[in-house]
Amino acid sequence: MDSPAILPQTSRSRTDEAGAVRRLLVFHVGSLGDTLVALPAFWSVREAYPQARRVMLTKCPARGGIPVGRDILDGSGLFDDYLLFDGDHHAYGGNLRRWRKWWGALRLIWRLRAGRFDLAVYLPPSAREPGQVRRDLLFFRLAGISRVLGAGPAAGSTRPLLEAERLLARLHGTPVHPPPLPLARRDLALQATDRCTNEQWLRARDAPLDDGRPWVAFAPGSNLPSKLWPAERFEAVGRALIERHDIWPVVVGGPEDVELAKHLVQRWGRGTQTAGGLSVRQSAALLERCRLFIGNDTGTMHLAAAVGLPCVALFSARDEAGKWEPMGSPHRVLRKQVPCAGCMLVRCDVQDRLCLRLISVDEVLEAAEALLPRTAGMVAP
Repeated sequence: MDSPAILPQTSRSRTDEAGAVRRLLVFHVGSLGDTLVALPAFWSVREAYPQARRVMLTKCPARGGIPVGRDILDGSGLFDDYLLFDGDHHAYGGNLRRWRKWWGALRLIWRLRAGRFDLAVYLPPSAREPGQVRRDLLFFRLAGISRVLGAGPAAGSTRPLLEAERLLARLHGTPVHPPPLPLARRDLALQATDRCTNEQWLRARDAPLDDGRPWVAFAPGSNLPSKLWPAERFEAVGRALIERHDIWPVVVGGPEDVELAKHLVQRWGRGTQTAGGLSVRQSAALLERCRLFIGNDTGTMHLAAAVGLPCVALFSARDEAGKWEPMGSPHRVLRKQVPCAGCMLVRCDVQDRLCLRLISVDEVLEAAEALLPRTAGMVAP
């Protein structure tokens, strides 16, 4: 694959480069959290190529109810269209047969050649192996795309990097010229329709009245069992915050979290259950109304961070420390180091989530109460 061209650092050359690109493909795979941490990179690409027709290439969801790029970004103005392809989903046990992979790859090559793309922006997960990168670049060449940005090795760092920073680093030295993460745009460009539909949904289900109480979002679920903090501890935290701060708990999550959400609201004696009932963008609009987020390391946590909501994030030790922490501030991340850290297990059957069980209710309450006084309308304890 040809190396990405690096143009001189002048505004004129950037304008000429952007004008020459009429059809742009952006490759990125992942579900909710993966897509949200790529927002700074997506916005940087849009800023660099505002007139191009931008198309996102991503995988089909691993299973029903798991959102991917189109479900998350449609309406944001980041992309004009989406191309979805079948692929393996190792974490969910959804690996394809070889013949389906080959047939799907041939069909996708045909579709991409028909799209006549001038440029591709390559934003794979940072865990991509060198052999996988070479395979991807060969695929782009077969699809008729000779220019690919982001394919070079990312520069090293002396400190742990967020996944969002690693994706931005891929664009350094290219015509995109991304800003540092603290200066990068990372919102979902929510529209009035997202917020209005949210209100209509709540009214249609005769949601209980909060009587002006401050909303606190709880996300007790996860697609990966190894990321689940014990449900009874969420219940204890919610009960304590109700007693101490008179909060209104709002339980968010996917369709698989509905029963747990109903159980928590019933046990608390107050609250609103929205798990599985709202689209991603409607959920983001709902989180805008909250004062605090308390939940597991999930896409919903990144959704809360994307709307500027302070997060108390409960992390297992299955993955690299710091990599998936929520962007922005202020946030409180709780994570325990254990001998089996870095296991990358989907289900922890041996230690029964020891790293998460070491996080106590009191620690979560302390973190929540440290953030609550910083939010508007909340009285310090």
